[in-house]
Amino acid sequence: MDHVNCTLFDGDESKCATIIIVKRILASISIVGSFAMIFIIWLFKKYQFFAQRLLLYLSIAALFDSIAYVMGGILRDGPLCTFEAVFLSVFDWSVLLWITIITFNLYWNAVAKKNTERFEIYYHVIAWGLPVVISMLPFIRNKYGPAGAWCWIKDDTAWRFAIWYGPLFLIIFALFCVYLYIFIYIRKQAGRWAGSYDPDVDRNRELMRKEIKPLMAYPFIYLLLNICPLVNRIQNAVQPKHPIFTLLLLQVISSSLQGVINAIVFGMDRETISRLNAADLRNAWSQRCSKSVVREYPVVNENSHLEEDYQSDDNPVA
Repeated sequence: MDHVNCTLFDGDESKCATIIIVKRILASISIVGSFAMIFIIWLFKKYQFFAQRLLLYLSIAALFDSIAYVMGGILRDGPLCTFEAVFLSVFDWSVLLWITIITFNLYWNAVAKKNTERFEIYYHVIAWGLPVVISMLPFIRNKYGPAGAWCWIKDDTAWRFAIWYGPLFLIIFALFCVYLYIFIYIRKQAGRWAGSYDPDVDRNRELMRKEIKPLMAYPFIYLLLNICPLVNRIQNAVQPKHPIFTLLLLQVISSSLQGVINAIVFGMDRETISRLNAADLRNAWSQRCSKSVVREYPVVNENSHLEEDYQSDDNPVA
């Protein structure tokens, strides 16, 4: 067995058990939230729209990321621990990159007025390929191993900041700047054309209402979700042999809930919420499950009828 007795908190088994139970319960909730988003996008065929497909890919990454938090417990250093560490690293990065892609895709649509659907394959290469490359780097110095409540990078603050926390907070800052720029740009455009009808202005207002405003708060939410993990890792660096139960518990809570937070922030727009009723769900499900029947109907040549009527007018029957 790879599970070991509690090596944290001076061997206090109750604290270790609390950490593992909270982690698994909250990560399971995130799995349900991510799966619900995938199901809704599939049920209502929202994936036909490119922006919704990006949300689908984010939900898939968040689903696997939540599975990583459910897996295992406090493990000894070994192959299973390394697998958990790589799995977690890959999908943590994948979630972050899909969030970044969604943000910059919104910029290209709202500000640059560019159709970005042709970039879809490149988005996949970045969001799935780059995390795999990054997750391979700790193997250079054999840095994967037990890291508190799960396996990740062993006690090495420099590696933890280089591989995750440094890029993470730079990206969060970039997300905040991009959303702020989009918000200011569209407000200026709307004010410039106030009093006259312009379809672009109406489009921008609708874009602001449906997509930009609901996402404006997300960089702050993502920042708050990562403050506790950062503080805990700094404390680990200062006192590696004396972890603080409260800090680790807060890290477990914030990290494990990211899947369901993503589902709420990105997926629960007004249009989706309005369709989450028994009638719409039943109708969408019946359309999904019913086999479409194609019937053939005779083609009516309207010109032939007109010609017949014309001829009958020219040749009246005595």
